[in-house]
Amino acid sequence: MRIGQNPQKESGAVNVPWTSRVVLPVHIPHRQGYFEQALEVLRLCLESLHLTTNQQVCVTVVANGCSNEVLVELQAMFQRRWIGQLLVSQINLGKVGAIAPILRGATEELLAWSDCDVLFRPGWFEAVQEVFQAFPECGAVTPFPAAHLHWEHTSATTLGALGSRCIAREPVVPVGDLESYSRSVGTPTLFREEYKRSQWTVRRNGVQACIGAMHFVCCIRKGVVKGMPAGASVAALRGKEDTDYLDLPADRLGYWRLSTCRGFVWHMGNTVDPWMIEHVDQMRRNGAKGLRQQGVLPNLRRSWLSRLPLGLRRLGARALRHWLERSILKVLRSKLAASWRSPSTCS
Repeated sequence: MRIGQNPQKESGAVNVPWTSRVVLPVHIPHRQGYFEQALEVLRLCLESLHLTTNQQVCVTVVANGCSNEVLVELQAMFQRRWIGQLLVSQINLGKVGAIAPILRGATEELLAWSDCDVLFRPGWFEAVQEVFQAFPECGAVTPFPAAHLHWEHTSATTLGALGSRCIAREPVVPVGDLESYSRSVGTPTLFREEYKRSQWTVRRNGVQACIGAMHFVCCIRKGVVKGMPAGASVAALRGKEDTDYLDLPADRLGYWRLSTCRGFVWHMGNTVDPWMIEHVDQMRRNGAKGLRQQGVLPNLRRSWLSRLPLGLRRLGARALRHWLERSILKVLRSKLAASWRSPSTCS
């Protein structure tokens, strides 16, 4: 029997302090083998995220079949306000299975997801916002240059940029950023020499971004969620699920996929190195207090080329890639021939 009236009925509107959200799925079932240092990596990840966003961005952590020890630590981080929302599942829902339902139900305009072994640098969120503000056609941005993914799920991007006359091939990404990432994922040859020498970019009003995005950490506009498959994801960790639910939606709907020209995040992997601890210590010493600014995003828009059916856009993007790469090869050959004809200056 109810006695009295729930006071929440008189409380009025709910005051939500954030306009953006980051979702982190966490699966640490034990502390042996591969997961031996996973909890230490998670602490660095969440503290770096807290120091670079504070409470202006809601951090939603989904504990996927984590051990009791990990749950106790997550609860402590929640109490320290590193985490805005903590969701616990007794079973492992998988990466996409944890992320997709939250993105579908979120009301924030700017949404993001991240693996729980990412180390964030100050300014990463502002850099992402800057790209969204300069390119209203953009639906997804990674705070790390996707120099090797220029032509992956970017048909709307490449054709739209060509129509807007803002596509170029330039050396804008620090080689050190690419090499440190490739070492951290255990694939030193991830970025071929051609990716290190120059990158496909777009530029507008003084803002430059690389074409392509990654799915280990990514920010999307709310409207992109509509491009996700309607069904539930049932894979724990599989490339096809990441592609269908995280990579394809923006391109499927005709929105651009871009990345920052600098690395604003690092991949830590499953072990802790001294430089990672020093990075977080340095942010603490510098008094990192979250976002410097949080601007208003423009309305999403699509160019007429980006409105073409996906299959037709893919054909057009393949033709554009063939034409652009042949043109670049022709220029390189002419420069090489000219250097052979010119007298040598070597002593």
